[in-house]
This record gives sequence, structure tokens and C-alpha cells, in this order.
Amino acid sequence: MIRKLLLAQQKPLQLFITWLGAFTGFFILLFALQYYLDFDELLNKKNDWLHPEYIVVNKKISILSTFNQEGNAFSEEELQELREFPGVEDIGLFKSNLFKASGTILQNNSSAEQVNLYAELFFEAVPNKFIDVQSDDWDWEEGDELIPIIVPADYLKLYNFGFAPSQKLPQISERTVEAFTFRVYIDSLGRRLSFPGKIVGFSDRLNSILVPQSFLEYANKQFAPHREQLQPSRVVLVVKDPQNPALLSFLEDKAYEANSEQLRNARLNNVLRVMIGLVSAIGLVIIFLAILGWVQYAQLALHRSSYEVKTLIELGYKPGYLFLQYFKWSMLLLGSILAISIALLMLVKSLADEQIMSYGFELSAGLRPEIIPEALLIFISFAAIQSWSLYRGIVQLARPRS
Repeated sequence: MIRKLLLAQQKPLQLFITWLGAFTGFFILLFALQYYLDFDELLNKKNDWLHPEYIVVNKKISILSTFNQEGNAFSEEELQELREFPGVEDIGLFKSNLFKASGTILQNNSSAEQVNLYAELFFEAVPNKFIDVQSDDWDWEEGDELIPIIVPADYLKLYNFGFAPSQKLPQISERTVEAFTFRVYIDSLGRRLSFPGKIVGFSDRLNSILVPQSFLEYANKQFAPHREQLQPSRVVLVVKDPQNPALLSFLEDKAYEANSEQLRNARLNNVLRVMIGLVSAIGLVIIFLAILGWVQYAQLALHRSSYEVKTLIELGYKPGYLFLQYFKWSMLLLGSILAISIALLMLVKSLADEQIMSYGFELSAGLRPEIIPEALLIFISFAAIQSWSLYRGIVQLARPRS
């Protein structure tokens, strides 16, 4: 009864506009936070498919260089020039095997016959800090028999969607491949040596069959002692901005090739981060304006009911009791904003994720665990500021008239 008396002078349209403004800011901020965390996880997860700072560079193949392998390699002067170029933070050199290698997998088919999958192999190695696969098995020391191997993720796709259907072979997942142990054969000085090999991961950054650098250096010395290591024909650069016009111009002038997909992904990465940042900034601005509007509306609501408040105080009602009536009313409004915002965010995310997935982006399902604490923080901020404003206004009205 008392609450109805205190709120009798309020205008529903003005209340709805204030509520809508607060709801809009609340929802936009939660939406921006949700997708910022989703895309941040996507950009930084193991496969590293959108990281722009790693660029693999090689020289363009010309007719003359076809007959001169050393012409495709980087000289020490060229490598030093790359190291010193502005914006290049680090450089990794690809080392290759100097010995002949092959691999085979023995697998049982439905007829219980053994199928021998055989392939000639080449190995390369780069320092571990340039590799995008994290595995406890990616280690090799002299005396170890098992050779850990990382292969390009595209190789598995080619097998699953190209080779396997044409040969009526089953498609396999990454985990299935990692469970295989196959034989690696190395031909050296008229001998064929056999080692167990195991795929420990799939790289989206480096399009090469990788082995630990410690193994490759040891194997080249042991199995190709009379051959000298060639200068690298490929390098991986760590750059601050792959879209730097000076860098792109430098690569073109030197007739160097870079992975164009990586450069396109760099632009997408930057655009995504800028867009999410802008949406977050807009949400913060709207939240700030909504808080101001909410406080002003509370003060206006109290001003419209000033006669009723003063009368009730004169009749013996405590200011704290009257404040509690306004507080319950405002908590009901803020609670509706919180509940509807989260419900709408869940609905929008489920619909948006379907569209995003159709473009090849797989985001985590459901709301991020940070969303609820963030929503409660905004809710508490609204409640605290409005409560302080309401209580201060009621106390002022309760002061004796001079």
C-alpha cells in the first residue's frame, strides 16, 4: 500500500524509456564481452590459424633457379637483412634432412589382410619457439628410438577428403593418427635403418613435416656425414604487423614469397579485434549514460513523490522504511534487466554461432563463465549508485523544515 502511494506519480512511458536504455547498454556490453572472449580463445588456441605474427617466406622459383638449387637458398647477407628489417622481431631457419627417408604403416583391413601404406619422406626442423603444437612427446635425445613428428593439418584433410574416398579407405581423426606408430626407414651408406615414428601433432602454421631439431642435426651427422648442410630455402618470420606496407614492398622487391593466406588472416585478425573493441567501447558508453539516466530518473521519481514522502515521515514512518520501498521497486526493475539480457544473449549466441560456424569458425558453446560475474558486477554497480542517490534524497526530505 505504501509503495503504491509513493509510486503513484510515476509516468510509465518515461520509466520504460529509462529501462530500455539501461537494458540496451547492459546487453551490448555482455554481448561484446562474450564474443571478445570467444574470438580471443579462437585466435590464441593451439592451431594458431589466425596468428599474423608468423610468416613463412621463401624465394620465388624461376626458370633459372630450377636448375640451381643453391639459387633458391638464402645467403647469410640476405638472412641478416631480414633480421635487421624494421618490424621483424625474430627469424627461424628451416633445416632439412640430407639423407633419404621413407615411412610405412601396417594396417589391417576388413579382409584381415595387411595393407602397407608407403611413402617417401622429407624432414625439416625449426626451433621449438616457432612451432604452434604443444606436446609432451615433442622431445628427442641421442639414444631415443621413437621419432616424434609433426605434420601439416592440411595433409590430414587431403587424405580424408581426397585420397581416402578414392581408395575406399576410412577417414581418420587427428587422435586416431596420433595413436598410430609407424616405421621410418633411413638409407645411409648402403644400409637401411628402421626407427619407430609417431605423429604427435598437426601444425596449421608450418606446412612441413617436422622433427625435433636435435634429431635432425644428429641424423644428418650420422647418416649423411659427407654432405654439408645447405643454406635454408625457407624461413619463418615473427613480425609486429604483417600488413606493414614497407614489409610487403620489401618482400616484393626481393622476389620473396610469403603465405598469402597468413596475410589475409592477419587483416581478419586485426578487423575482428578492432570491431570487438569498438562494440565494447560503445557498450561502456551506453552503460555510463544508462547509469546517469537511471540515477536522474530515481531523483525525479523521488521529487514527484516528495509530498507523499514528507507526509509519511510526519506520520511517523522512518526514512529507512521508505527507502526500502523504493529499493525493492528498483531491484525488481534491475532484476528484470539482468534476467532478460542474459536470456536474450543466450538466444542470440545460439543463432549467431550457427551462422559463424557456416564460415568455418567454431566457437565454444554456451555462455562464457565470465559473463555471470560481469553481469552481477554491473547489477551491483547500478544498485549501489541508485540506492545511494535514493537514500540521500529521502534523508534530505526528512530534515525538519526551517
